[in-house]
Order: sequence, then C-alpha cells, then structure tokens
Amino acid sequence: LVFNLTSGWNWTSVNATGDDMGVNTVFAQAPFAQGDYIKSQTQDATYYDGFGFYGSLASIDPKQTYLLNISSSSSFSYEGSPVDVDNTPINVSAGWNWVGYLPPSSLSTVSAFTNDSFVQGDYIKSQTQDATYYDGYGFYGSLVTMNPLSGYLLKVNNSGSFNYTSGSLASSIMNVIEEDSYYKKYEFNGSIRASVSIDNVDIDANDVLYAYSNGELRGKVSPNEFPLTGDLVFSLMVYGHNSENEKLDFELYDNETGKYYTLEEKVFFNKDMIIGDAYNTFNFNGSSILPSEIKLLPAYPNP
Repeated sequence: LVFNLTSGWNWTSVNATGDDMGVNTVFAQAPFAQGDYIKSQTQDATYYDGFGFYGSLASIDPKQTYLLNISSSSSFSYEGSPVDVDNTPINVSAGWNWVGYLPPSSLSTVSAFTNDSFVQGDYIKSQTQDATYYDGYGFYGSLVTMNPLSGYLLKVNNSGSFNYTSGSLASSIMNVIEEDSYYKKYEFNGSIRASVSIDNVDIDANDVLYAYSNGELRGKVSPNEFPLTGDLVFSLMVYGHNSENEKLDFELYDNETGKYYTLEEKVFFNKDMIIGDAYNTFNFNGSSILPSEIKLLPAYPNP
C-alpha cells in the first residue's frame, strides 16, 4: 500500500493485515514529525520524536477509519496481506460509525456492499463527498466511488453488520489533489442537499454552488441528477472547525453567463450536520439584479 498524504487532515484506512498491527509498525515508514496526530472514533495518539505515536490508540484495525493530522506532506508504504473481504463483516451501531474500506480495488457506492442491510436515510461520507441511501435505488449523492485507503463515516438507523463486495486484487495508492485541498485545514465536515432558485437563471450541471465563511472557501459542488426524480441536486460538503457562530454564506456561479449570484440563506456550521435530502432539498434563493448606475468616486484620503 502506498500512502500519499498532504499536510492537514487526512481520512484514511488500511486494507491489509500483518503479524504486528501496532500503529508504529504500520506507519514505520512514514516520515512523521513531532506533534502529528492520529485518532479513531474512540482513541487517539500523538507523534513524539524518538518514540513514535503514543496515546490510547495503540493498534490499527482495517475495519476502522482514522483521521491523521500531519504538519507536512508525506509519502510512505506498508506491505501486508489483503483482507479476506468475504469473511470480514463490519459491525455497526445505530448512529455514527467510522468504517474502513476493505476491498482491494475501487467500487461504485451502489455496488460496494453485498447485503441489503441499509434502510432509507442511512448515510455515508468521505472527507470530500457523501451519499444517502434511498429505497429502490441504493446510495445516491456526490460519493459515487469508494476507494482503498480512504476513510468513511457511516450513519445508520439500525444496529447490525454489513460486508463489502470483493474486488480484484491490486496495489492501493491513496492520491490527493494538492492544488485543491482547501478542506484539509478543517477537522470536521457536514452536508447540505440543496437546490437553487434564481429569477431567469436555468440551473444546469455546469453551475457551481460555493460556501464561504469570513471569506474562506468552505465547500463547492456542481449538481447532478437524482435518478428517482430526474431533478438536479447539489450535494454540497462543507467544512469547519466546529467553533461557535461559524456562519456560512453561499453563492452560485452560472456557467452560461459567467455571473456570480449571492444567495439569501445563511447556515451555521455544525460537525456531521445533514441538511436536506434528494427528495426534500434545502432551497437557496437569489435574484438576478443588475446595477442601475455605476460611479467611480475619488480616493479619500488620497495617499
């Protein structure tokens, strides 16, 4: 397995096993630095020069997702035996579960699971994408493909277990697009299933919905078609620190005209928030108002 991580937060899992799954054995080849940090859903550890990771998180379980916060980009490898996907069920409890990805190759979110153990409203997300389970279809949203070495948070209504579909054997490489990794600054994310209504603007698949907080980009997405209704839906992932009064503002880029429209609605960020679904979207409203007059005023005070 080859991990390519960038500075900031990385959601990852390990789909191979070895005789020693200690955190400092699995990540023995990683050039981590003092203060780098890893956590599972229930445990954590900090990296100390001369020792490695120390804390309550002592070993790596392929069935779990881990969040790594590192100070600089890092590339390293780990060699182990592939997980026996068919005979490795993942137990989940009602609510949030941090689940690893076990198959050796990428699979579509619709076909990644062998048993139909999910119900309407169950929800899964990666660091950048998400999907909701709809009866009669499966998982729908921006999370179209699930990949080895990626981490996932799964929210289910009922306790139980599930199995992944086996994929073909392949070496796994975790790649991150560095030039567009603004989200790496934020530990938490949430989702908004949205639609946009603006006078005299036809929404199409090339438009982009943006989220900002205090001028910082917190999310962006283009819409795609919900197959059960044919409607275009924005599956927007938004990011934050989960601090108080973290207000999000929104705007729409209309690809046809090249114009940006400020949207009226505001949302306060909360970690793991889920607003709307593909049947009942959160609607943003805007108006295509043009200025009636433009003036260039003298600079004052004149430097």
